[in-house]
Amino acid sequence: KKREKIRRLHARKMTTFVVVLLFLLGSCTGEVRKEDVDDEDFDEFEFDFGDEEEEEAEIENDYDEDSESEEDDEEDMIVEDEFDSEEFEDDSQDGQKKRKGSSDSDELEILESTVEIKPVWEAYITEVCIVLGIILYFSNYILGKTKSTQIAETWAAVNMNVLKDNFTIVGDDGEGDTPTEAHVVRRADNSFTIWASGRVNCDGLLIHIELMKRHDLFSILYGIVRPSFDTVSFIFQLANADMDTIICAVSPHKTAAKIQKDYDDISNFCSGIRSGDKHGLPNSFSVLSESFDAANSVLSGQISSFLSKHADLFMSLHVSDQYTGLKEDGSEDSDNIVVKQPERRIHLTFKLPAKTEESMELLLFALKFLDHVKGVRLSREGKDKAQKNRQKVIHNQEKLQHQQRQEAAQQRRDEKRKADKDKILYETDPDKARKLEEKEHKKQLKKNSAKMKQMKVRMG
Repeated sequence: KKREKIRRLHARKMTTFVVVLLFLLGSCTGEVRKEDVDDEDFDEFEFDFGDEEEEEAEIENDYDEDSESEEDDEEDMIVEDEFDSEEFEDDSQDGQKKRKGSSDSDELEILESTVEIKPVWEAYITEVCIVLGIILYFSNYILGKTKSTQIAETWAAVNMNVLKDNFTIVGDDGEGDTPTEAHVVRRADNSFTIWASGRVNCDGLLIHIELMKRHDLFSILYGIVRPSFDTVSFIFQLANADMDTIICAVSPHKTAAKIQKDYDDISNFCSGIRSGDKHGLPNSFSVLSESFDAANSVLSGQISSFLSKHADLFMSLHVSDQYTGLKEDGSEDSDNIVVKQPERRIHLTFKLPAKTEESMELLLFALKFLDHVKGVRLSREGKDKAQKNRQKVIHNQEKLQHQQRQEAAQQRRDEKRKADKDKILYETDPDKARKLEEKEHKKQLKKNSAKMKQMKVRMG
């Protein structure tokens, strides 16, 4: 069909060319006059050359579309019809030429990359730092914990003989019916305690070894800004007959205000802070006491001289027959004030010395100070003043408790009155609501009449 269309097109072109040639020849020889020629005679020979060009373009487009459809059919399905081998060879040659032309035009230009390729280990620098940080933290934890344990056990080993010479039971862990000996109890990774009992002038001794947090890497870094120290505290618990009415505390001047604020007994009974030079101590020390006589009795010549000699190790001294511990947060503003039972305590706190001889010397001083406090007796005037102060504090505490009980009772009455009003408000039965209102009204009248009677009696 395509070839027939092409042949017809060529035939029409040849016919047109012949007619035009004849027309030109006739006009040149003059055989045909212009006026005798009728236009209608040549209508059958007129041809639209524009239409012929459009038809030719349509035929070529159809041919191209048919060739593309044939290539698609060859890829997607198998054509079973017979075809001309010469035409297939021509098409295959044309396809090869097209592929060669496309391959020549599609040649890739390889450009050098401007991106710098980093080494493999730099891509994982964040993960490497995290892993190293974790390894460092746990390594420091193990080493710090081991170091703290060694320090506590070394102190116990050095002073164990002195403790056994002064106490019957040393190192009991408090577990089981039978007491154990030479046992250092671990309260935390940096906190250790040793309990001893069975000595005159005291019910027991608790030795608390508080060390720096060597196992905590963050605490070590924070210690660079605010240094901390290893400390050892001697806490004696006394019976009622082993101490007179004494409240006295000694500390460096920087921590005196904090001690007065934190402890109930000192804040209630010790009003002022005096300099240590008035009691034979360095100027860097402050003294808090209930009376001047009590401080002089506690800080005798030998005691003050020892504290002055070891001023670099001394941290605090606290003697009290009204010891109730540290203040609880918000205890003054709390709704329920609990009156704690006071105890008789002696607290001595020192920095842990590096030398073993000094650590033993501090223990011997603590035992000596215990015996010294046992023999302190106030004058009659000082003792009477101390008793009045204690009665005054007890009265204030009872007054606060009474006020709290009244407030609690008033709160309960208000809640009951509110519940009655809500009951009347939400009552659906009008008769019941009216009866409840009358009952509430009578109750209010009775209450007001009782108040009027009380006023009349007072006026009479």
